[in-house]
Amino acid sequence: MNCPDVGTLRTLLDELGEDEERATREHLAGCADCRATLAELRRSAGLAAPAIGLLVASKPPSDEEIEAALDRTAAAHRGATAGADGGDVLKHGGQPGSRRSFLGRWSRMPAGLRAAAVAVVIAVGFGAVVATPPGRSAAAGFLEQFRGERLAVVTFDPNDPGLQESMYALNSIGTLDEEAFTSVEPEQVDTLAEASRQVGFQVRGVNRGDLPAGASARPTIYVKPAQEVRFTFDREKARRFVAQQGRPDVELPAKFDGATLTVRVPAAAMLAYPGPDRAPGLIVAQAGQLEAGAEGDATLAEMREFLLGLPGLPEETVRQLRNISDWRTTLPVLVPVGEVNWERTTVDGTEALAFTDRRGVLSAVVWQRDGRIYGVGGPIESSEARRVAADLG
Repeated sequence: MNCPDVGTLRTLLDELGEDEERATREHLAGCADCRATLAELRRSAGLAAPAIGLLVASKPPSDEEIEAALDRTAAAHRGATAGADGGDVLKHGGQPGSRRSFLGRWSRMPAGLRAAAVAVVIAVGFGAVVATPPGRSAAAGFLEQFRGERLAVVTFDPNDPGLQESMYALNSIGTLDEEAFTSVEPEQVDTLAEASRQVGFQVRGVNRGDLPAGASARPTIYVKPAQEVRFTFDREKARRFVAQQGRPDVELPAKFDGATLTVRVPAAAMLAYPGPDRAPGLIVAQAGQLEAGAEGDATLAEMREFLLGLPGLPEETVRQLRNISDWRTTLPVLVPVGEVNWERTTVDGTEALAFTDRRGVLSAVVWQRDGRIYGVGGPIESSEARRVAADLG
């Protein structure tokens, strides 16, 4: 048999008919390319679900449903614009071109790359940067905002072992109270008016004419209330930690004992405009401003300085954070090196950040205006993301 398309391989992880499954497995035994594709699909199913799961309000989709939806979206999106030059892409009508069709390249992309650009928008809408381990490990640097009024990219190496080391260090000098934050799931609502009432500001939709081709004009709407994350310093706990690390030169000052760093994650709304066959088409997130403050004897500036010196925090990350002169009003956006491309741009005259994955499959734009953070993105062209952003202004 010829190489099966990616949809067939993806279905193999779920359920195929007996005859089709037997033929596919026989083909896999002799085809290294398809075995590699199937292995990546398995990894993607496990890694994509947690990020996308942030968007659900009731029963979350299965890993298989998520991956199949992403595959359908990619096929529909590229199929609509494919083939004028006879190139190696997915043909109109859904028939695969070759093993190296767009959909094949999409599925072989590491799951982290696919999640990265969408995660930018998710993070703006639902505070995922604070709620996930990579975000918490970088808390030593980027949570020390008083009020995030502008954005700045801070790049980091996701494979740097220092990220996990700094997370361990953070947990070893105090207590991160995030139970209340993680226990609240997004709630699905019926109308923009209801979403606006719950988040406390006017939630804006996208005009029908500005939606990407094939996207439904009726979004699924989610809201999440404002919440607070608290990190409380513990001097005795810190003393034990630095002793274990052989760092007698590091000491948590007495004024830090019991001092608390608070991070107020704003209320947010997210609009999910489905593409063909209900696959993800466009995500629009809108939120208030993230704020942080200090309680106790230690000031916010003193907390920042101490946290930037935590063992393991990558030197390059620290350098970038220290170079943010107006750190009290700047919200760093963490971007993984080598996985996401970014550039500064504008949205209706306002400074913004544009992101694409390395292969141009996923795109996102994030900006702030009038005390709100906005993000748009999904498996769309960068030009489409910018056009939608311009419509929202």
